[in-house]
Amino acid sequence: MNRCIPIAFGLSLAAVGLSAQVPVTSGSYVQDFGNADVASWVNNSTYPGWYQSQATFAGHVNVNSTAPVNSGGFYTYECNGSNDQKIGSRGSGSATLVRYGVVLRNQTGAPIASLRMSYRGYQMSLAQNGNAVNRTTFDYVVSSSIPGISASATAVVPALNFTQLQNSGVAGANQINGYPCTQSTLVSGCITLGSPLVNGSYILLRWNDVDDPNNDHHMAIDDVQVDFDLTGTGCSVLLPVELVSFEARHEQGQVRLTWTTATEHDNDYFVLERSTDDLLFGPVARVPGAGNSAH
Repeated sequence: MNRCIPIAFGLSLAAVGLSAQVPVTSGSYVQDFGNADVASWVNNSTYPGWYQSQATFAGHVNVNSTAPVNSGGFYTYECNGSNDQKIGSRGSGSATLVRYGVVLRNQTGAPIASLRMSYRGYQMSLAQNGNAVNRTTFDYVVSSSIPGISASATAVVPALNFTQLQNSGVAGANQINGYPCTQSTLVSGCITLGSPLVNGSYILLRWNDVDDPNNDHHMAIDDVQVDFDLTGTGCSVLLPVELVSFEARHEQGQVRLTWTTATEHDNDYFVLERSTDDLLFGPVARVPGAGNSAH
């Protein structure tokens, strides 16, 4: 009996444009924000196609042993001087809603029925938030013309929301010193568009950070990847892992699973799932992938 192995994945093909959007001419778009300090921000210039909604750029923060600032706004980040740049925000105070995202234009010559998206979400600080949940939500805007960063959403995608990784039961008004800002999680999901994204039209992929109750963490994103389905069917993007074999063997009351891949491309990890009825599956193990391998 066949079993499905969900795989977190990433491709390394980038399509970068210099106009008001990124032209999509192939199957993938990737943005990792680089290693040069981003000390200023200009929409559609700092990173082509990327926009943020705040009139004033809050600044670049190197998060280290001291707590980052409490001021709300749109930021660029690095952790302990690593120079691995991230973008994000703290929705707080006058910055009651911070939005940022990328505008892509379909120039593949074919309609796009769905897209699979992944990014790494980072919690850059730990606020004295009294157990309030901080979350950055995700939505998208489809338009025949270039959509503004604050345009009304076409649809929300809860599977691509980024929720805090840690919480603080302490109530207060400050960020906590010494938080390990390397903590992150891979967020991924597939978006089936209500109507295909026709050739020449635009889609804004957007993160929204609201002023949550009580104190807010600094939240950021990196390693954004979008894979476009050009087959005309919803969410049928192929994963970049070539599976050669998969075997299950009974051993002393347990089941040993072994598998072989011929190639892996930016494969983070495998998730093994099991079911008692062949309908509902749940995760039981996570096994690191090879990253990039042709063996």
